[in-house]
Amino acid sequence: MLFAMLSMILGLPGPYALVIDPSINAFIIQWIVLLFAYLFLKNILPENQKNLCWAGVWIFGLGFWMGTGAYLGSSTVGYILLLIVLVLLTKKSSLPQNLRTSERRLLTILTLACVTITHLLSSFVTFAAVAMLRITKRINSTTLVTFGAVVLLAWLMYEATAFFEGNVPRFIEQALRLDIILEKGVVERVAGSEMRQAVSMCRIVLSVLFLAIGFLGFIFSRRAKKSIYSDNTAVAIAFAFLAVGAILSYGGGKEVPERTYHFLLPVLAYFGVKLLSRKSTAIVLCTLLLVALPLRFVSQYGAEVYEHLPPSRIAASHFFADHTTEGEVVGIGGFERIEHYKKAYFGRLGGDMPLLPEPKITPQYVGIGSSIRGRLYYLYNDTCTVDYIQDLVEHSSDYNSIYVNNDVSLYIRE
Repeated sequence: MLFAMLSMILGLPGPYALVIDPSINAFIIQWIVLLFAYLFLKNILPENQKNLCWAGVWIFGLGFWMGTGAYLGSSTVGYILLLIVLVLLTKKSSLPQNLRTSERRLLTILTLACVTITHLLSSFVTFAAVAMLRITKRINSTTLVTFGAVVLLAWLMYEATAFFEGNVPRFIEQALRLDIILEKGVVERVAGSEMRQAVSMCRIVLSVLFLAIGFLGFIFSRRAKKSIYSDNTAVAIAFAFLAVGAILSYGGGKEVPERTYHFLLPVLAYFGVKLLSRKSTAIVLCTLLLVALPLRFVSQYGAEVYEHLPPSRIAASHFFADHTTEGEVVGIGGFERIEHYKKAYFGRLGGDMPLLPEPKITPQYVGIGSSIRGRLYYLYNDTCTVDYIQDLVEHSSDYNSIYVNNDVSLYIRE
């Protein structure tokens, strides 16, 4: 929704208009995420450990394995906005130095409104974290009520209630179903091609490694009892993230473990810093981080065949935005504007769905390229379906070619 608003306000042609190069965009966004992670750690760490903020950033950075394809999505923008809210609400002094509390509250309100219209799960998580900050007395009741009203108003304005109308029965049936989370978010992801299985296992091991670092740091800090207030704040935030992940298992079970892990990562980095207080625990931490290095590289870049966004696809996106206004898009995603286009999906050879769905609205656009080939290979070890569909389209009298580059082919059915 936020992307759609920006497109209309700034006159952007499509969702990839701001993409310089996928790798460059991912690099820039990584540094933005690291910046706000650093500010959060600087705010929440006790005075005698603030000099260890950079160590926390290293822990956070090594644990942040989100694939390059995800950096272009609304979930990443929602994640950044979540970090901004945490930075604003955990800072004891003003931000900047001469900023009054009321002005900082206004910044938080604007950020909450943005996250609400950007990504639904991130908005739930953000408000849950804000509510827990009230319990730890980081904010007062008036501030919490104000923030809650802002979030509710943003939902109502952008028709989030329609989402609940269609999902309440499923929510009642499947909420708090950890078996759904494990089945869709873990078991089903360790399937498909050998490449996907290897990358998924690396991501699982890396995530468990950092969860262990956070847990060990939590145990050590609890025994030391030197930063109880900061520890309680971090634990409260972590509880909010875990609770929302469990409750919303009905809607995004396949993504809940990954998203919850990344939501927890700033807290895991906070407790990881605690292990540097003693030489023995510092050695354990450094050893675990060394083990994490190769896992981090594979987790980040191992799925490039699936997640990479080639320049040819960006060029096709600009053509699509300049020469079409509405319709149904099948195959390559990212071309459709939210308010004018519908998304449909290819079937697979041997599957239950038809290879080419009958159009629900016209015109129907079919996009074929390396990204959809890579997707089907990576997810299902399927190397035949896309070539079969392309041959089907090219020999059909119902479809006409409207665009071809060295990778992407676009077809129309009117």
